[in-house]
Amino acid sequence: MKRMLINIILSFLLVGCYPCRFLDWNCNNHDTVWHRNSNRCMETQTNIAKKKLNDKFNRNIHIRIINQCIDDSDYKFEQDLKYLNYQ
Repeated sequence: MKRMLINIILSFLLVGCYPCRFLDWNCNNHDTVWHRNSNRCMETQTNIAKKKLNDKFNRNIHIRIINQCIDDSDYKFEQDLKYLNYQ
């Protein structure tokens, strides 16, 4: 009985979601380092893309920037091989 209770408690504690804080299953707290870095990446890289592409900036490019920044907050639009020679 004691072992089962320990297992239930441990499984409850381990069910949180990454990259949210401990016991924040719904990611309600947006004050995480990951969230701040991702938002900063999205804003700066979107602005860079808009300046570089002007009228050719579209929704697909914006979505790609968002996805890349979520995966890696150090993403750089200017180094993206897909858009390196995009004119």
